[in-house]
Amino acid sequence: MDRKQDAHVSLVLTTFDEAKSDEEVAQAVLRLGVASTKEPNPELVKRFAKAMKSHYPGVRSAALVAVSYRCSDEVKPLIQELFDHETEEDPKNRARRLVTEWDQRLP
Repeated sequence: MDRKQDAHVSLVLTTFDEAKSDEEVAQAVLRLGVASTKEPNPELVKRFAKAMKSHYPGVRSAALVAVSYRCSDEVKPLIQELFDHETEEDPKNRARRLVTEWDQRLP
């Protein structure tokens, strides 16, 4: 990752960490997805995991959209766990699609 991209990811991580409302967290996690790269980033994965465990279904759905931008092997267990335990329809359906289509993704 180059310096400019690294600085951008750092800023987006800070935005996520400083989000106060559920809506701000949902917006921030979507930005994390857009800022993600093909190379795994443990800091991004940590935030995705936190968002997927949110009490607010909108944040969980946003996290699933975010990880769909660049699914890395590190997030697959998070998606599967959410799918296995989710009770709300929208995040459950999003997780189902990601789990079902995982092996069909292009490298």
